[in-house]
Amino acid sequence: MPIALKPGSLKDPEIAALFRTEDPESYFADLREIGHGSFGAKWNDIVKEVKFLKNLRHENIVEFKACFLKDHTCWLVMEYCVGSASDILEVHKKPLREQEISAICQQVLHGLRYLHSLGRIHRDVKAGNILLTDSGVVKLADFGSASLVCPAQSFVGTPYWMAPEVILAMDEGRYNDRADVWSLGITCIELGTEKKPPFFNMNAMSALYHIAQNDSPSLPVGSWSSDFHDFVDQCLIKDPALRFSTETCLLHPFISSARPASILFDLIQRTKLLVRDLDHFQYRKLRKLMYLDEQQSGSSAEVSSLDSEDIDSVDDDLCAESASSRSDSYTSTQSLCGAMRSSITSVSSLKKAQRSLVPIVPLADDSTTSPLSRTPPPSGSVDTDTDTDVTPPRPSLTPTAKTASMEMNHEQQQQQQHQQQQQEQQQQLSIVGPRRRKEEILAWRRSRFATIRPTVTIAREQTEYAAENNMHEQMSGYKRMRREHQKELKQLEEKFNSEMDNLKMKLDREYENLLLQFHKEMDKLHVTHRQELDKRLKTNEELERKLRKAIVQQQEVEMKALQMQLKKEYKVNKERLKQELKMENSSKSFVEGNLKTSKQNHLHVQAEAENRLIADHKFYLDFEIRKLKRRRLLHYHQLEQDLIREELGVRGRQLQSAHTLLRRHHELTRDLEMRQLNSLQNLRCQHLQKQHASELQNQQAYMKRVQDELRKKHAMQVKQQPKELKQKELQIRRQFRQAVKTQTRQYKLLQLQLTQDLPKDEQREVVARLKDEQKRKLALLAEQYEGSIGEMMEKQTVQLETWQEEEARQTKDKLNEELELLMAFQSKQRMQMDQHHEREKGRLNEKVSLRLAVLENKMDDEVTQFERERQDRLNQLQTRQNQELDVFDQASIHLGFSLIALSASSSSTSTASGSSSSATAVANKPGVINSASIQDAIHQQPTTDNSFQANNDMNYWKKIIEKSIRYK
Repeated sequence: MPIALKPGSLKDPEIAALFRTEDPESYFADLREIGHGSFGAKWNDIVKEVKFLKNLRHENIVEFKACFLKDHTCWLVMEYCVGSASDILEVHKKPLREQEISAICQQVLHGLRYLHSLGRIHRDVKAGNILLTDSGVVKLADFGSASLVCPAQSFVGTPYWMAPEVILAMDEGRYNDRADVWSLGITCIELGTEKKPPFFNMNAMSALYHIAQNDSPSLPVGSWSSDFHDFVDQCLIKDPALRFSTETCLLHPFISSARPASILFDLIQRTKLLVRDLDHFQYRKLRKLMYLDEQQSGSSAEVSSLDSEDIDSVDDDLCAESASSRSDSYTSTQSLCGAMRSSITSVSSLKKAQRSLVPIVPLADDSTTSPLSRTPPPSGSVDTDTDTDVTPPRPSLTPTAKTASMEMNHEQQQQQQHQQQQQEQQQQLSIVGPRRRKEEILAWRRSRFATIRPTVTIAREQTEYAAENNMHEQMSGYKRMRREHQKELKQLEEKFNSEMDNLKMKLDREYENLLLQFHKEMDKLHVTHRQELDKRLKTNEELERKLRKAIVQQQEVEMKALQMQLKKEYKVNKERLKQELKMENSSKSFVEGNLKTSKQNHLHVQAEAENRLIADHKFYLDFEIRKLKRRRLLHYHQLEQDLIREELGVRGRQLQSAHTLLRRHHELTRDLEMRQLNSLQNLRCQHLQKQHASELQNQQAYMKRVQDELRKKHAMQVKQQPKELKQKELQIRRQFRQAVKTQTRQYKLLQLQLTQDLPKDEQREVVARLKDEQKRKLALLAEQYEGSIGEMMEKQTVQLETWQEEEARQTKDKLNEELELLMAFQSKQRMQMDQHHEREKGRLNEKVSLRLAVLENKMDDEVTQFERERQDRLNQLQTRQNQELDVFDQASIHLGFSLIALSASSSSTSTASGSSSSATAVANKPGVINSASIQDAIHQQPTTDNSFQANNDMNYWKKIIEKSIRYK
């Protein structure tokens, strides 16, 4: 049996096919780290994202080129883009025009529609993730937060762009692809106001509560059209069911309105020109600083040796660095800053500081390919989630990840003609030496790589990322805590489901065992009843056989007694006849004739008597057997009634026991549900307390950080105040010197005018008077100078202290207001949780009550059905027994028996004693002839023999009956 491979194992052919085994350094240069994970790398997440990207093919989604795996390091090569929408805002320092926003949103919606059609969610739509190519094509990027399933439930995304349902997903349920539409609406506000998204000046924790519980933000009132306002409002509807989908958004007038086809291309070109000017300005500023530094250090001769060729090469290197991707800009900017800090002393050192690697050999399939380069994640961005999410590619086994940076842009007009040139260059590069290759690559970079990201912006982003990293870690820790809470709740729910399933299985098994026990008990009872009935049938047959035997024996005795009686009577009659004949002295022949006639008469009477007796015996036997059968039939019916009552009683007790068990099961289930609900609610309360404590801790840390930064800022201002005061003092001093010089010149002119016509004696007096007046005015000017300096210093100090105090007070009030809002939101959340818990308890009580009512109704129905079935079975048994008795009585009547006699005999017997005692009494008196029965039987004979009437046979039979009575 083959061993199952671990998930994500490279031995799996499907996983191995995602990565190329070539050395990426043979294809790309300038390889450096562009990001790192906060909590370590996850190989499975890398595999998920590569699978995610490899299956995406759309014009408005950044294209996946290749993925290399070398020395446990993953290299991901993506389509090159010149920058993002946020870069354009940063460069122009003003909002985009409405038509430009409409064009960007239209292409973004096409990309989102493609993703949503595949059942996926981006979950991090913002201006920083909307990239643009050199030809003006919009590309969606950064699928590190994307979800492979829709709907999802993970707390993933950048806080300020999150939809309310995403924030509340862990507490209230799932969300769908409409969350991307909300993020697009926030992005429209971001692009249309040149500002960050709403609540960006708040702490991320407070922003989450504001987004989830406050009204939807809207586009600020300005020069925007009503279509733009309506589009943003429709995208920012809080109810996802009422919010526009991507299909509906594409049909909105703001998106479908006519606009120039080259509007984005023109925007890119304007931005690139502005970036180039900014970079050249920064370079000229740097060169001036270098020149001044060289002058101060006494090495100006080396700087003056810079020829025009070196300056051009340095300029080209700086332009190439400014045209690099974000990752290149980080490293090159660090090198540039390092060179500035170390007071660069030569152009060669600057070149060394600014040198960066370039592509060695481009990919054969696309010359515009560039590795994925991503800006540092903003505060609170999320990289992993608990659903089927995709994380940005990070190192699998090494602490840092390198990403190939192949700096190219899309110039669709020149693409075809450059492809052939590039193929020729690839052939030539494999032949020419290293020097020729570097020259061609440098020329390629100068001509082909221009971005819309100024070097100053890249440097600032690098420093801002270091400042935001703390907030990013806080937010990541907060989201990790939320995911852990969700995992704990999910595990607890799974545990509760398992407990409930086990309890249900146990109760079902107990109920099934009880039903099985009932079934066995009923089967055993049925067998016992069947045996009793069979035994009763056998007993009836035995009693009938014994009764028949006893009656037959008695009738044989009676026949013999009758024969002996007739024989004795014949002898007596014969002797009497002889005596009478003898007294009459009859002849012998006469006597013999009379005797013979008497004998014949006797034999005839004897035969008639025997026949009569046999008929009576047969009638009596049939009557007694019929009477016994009827009596035993009634007893058998009574037994059946007793047995079915016993069976129904047992079934009633079983039904009652089953109902008692069901009620106990209901109580056990209710108790377990109550315990589980209490445990779940307690865990939620604990999680909420931890969440609130974490939020307060993060808010307090945020407040402390803001206050510390403000104190540092104020300290820096106080530290810099003497310099500023000195500069202003120098300015006032220059003004004073200028005033003194002016006044001196004026006095000289005045002295010249006054003394040119006066004699020397008077001139001395005038000169002395003018000098005294000049000294007095200069003293006044000096006093005014000192007063101006003191007033300026006092004013600046007071203004600085007042401004700092006001700023500190405003900052403190703002932070306290945010803290109060956070605490208010937390109190509201606790109240909502308590209300939710009460509703859950109410719903559970309603559910339990409904289930109990259903159970009671079911049991009542079962009892009613049982009573109905019981009555039906009793009625059916009674009907069947009545039919059997009617059939028996009809047969008895047909046989000539009196139904009254049979009923009276059966009733008297059945009322006198039980069925078994009656049978025993009959069995103990075999052959007994009931005179009333015989008389009834005789009277019921349809005809009477006339010969017996003629010969007074009635008297004869009366005698026989009397003898029988005496015999009895």
